[in-house]
Amino acid sequence: LHNPFPQLKQVAVLPFYNQSNEPTVDGEAVALAYYAELQAIPGFEVIPVGVAQNLLLQYARTFGEPQTGSQFQQLAQFM
Repeated sequence: LHNPFPQLKQVAVLPFYNQSNEPTVDGEAVALAYYAELQAIPGFEVIPVGVAQNLLLQYARTFGEPQTGSQFQQLAQFM
């Protein structure tokens, strides 16, 4: 495997929100597993989940919690 998007080098993984009917799914555990898999692919620099969470909190204190696609794009630029 390799990064198929050479223009995309840095990736942040945030905890997933469990929207399923299975209450035992842990969004943070899923994010950590996703992070580990992305780390194994050459060509990606992956921001650790905890760091991404802290950046999200900093962003939310200033701009509010992102809700729309454009707000998530602003968050990505912030990160």
